[in-house]
Amino acid sequence: MASEALILVCPHTDEVGEPSSPHPLWDDLAGSMSDPVLAARLEASSMTLPFQERRIGAHRVRAERRSVPAAVDLVQVSRAINLRAVESASSIEQLLGCSLAYALHYPGRVRAGLSVGPAGATPLLYGNLTHYVLARLFADGMLDPDDAAARAGQMFDEQMPQVAETLLFPDHQTDRATVRHAVVASARAVAALVARTGSTLRGFE
Repeated sequence: MASEALILVCPHTDEVGEPSSPHPLWDDLAGSMSDPVLAARLEASSMTLPFQERRIGAHRVRAERRSVPAAVDLVQVSRAINLRAVESASSIEQLLGCSLAYALHYPGRVRAGLSVGPAGATPLLYGNLTHYVLARLFADGMLDPDDAAARAGQMFDEQMPQVAETLLFPDHQTDRATVRHAVVASARAVAALVARTGSTLRGFE
């Protein structure tokens, strides 16, 4: 899914000095080239970081073990926890349901991390994806119903891998088609409603 550059890192040797085999993906890349010998041009023992304007070399670093988290009875913060400048319906719902969960999620920015897999194919995911596409669809102005429907379908296909990767799984083909149809129909309906009533769009959530 890389759009600009793909950097693959593989140690030449393992921890005891034995040669390390590259990832199978590298074999696929080299095999797809017209001349396998050209694959050597893609290998480098160091690389330049443009944003830092310096060259870094490959070296092995043993990672320090992190301490095991311990439960605490009291947490102190350096400032008062206030509401954000703009709250969404979901954040207000979480605040009313559990103020601690709100504080950890929004001001604290505590996330589940990589231990949690992709979101399940649920109505909440469908709604979030629909909101995401429609907000970006009409962000630059109103479209006529046919253009809105066509553009919504295109944006759905482009944005789905980043927003709802679960729908890319083979067992969710039916869900993907159903949600895409709903997004396209919603875009057409919104554009038709705005055109018929002469309304204007002031903002998006």
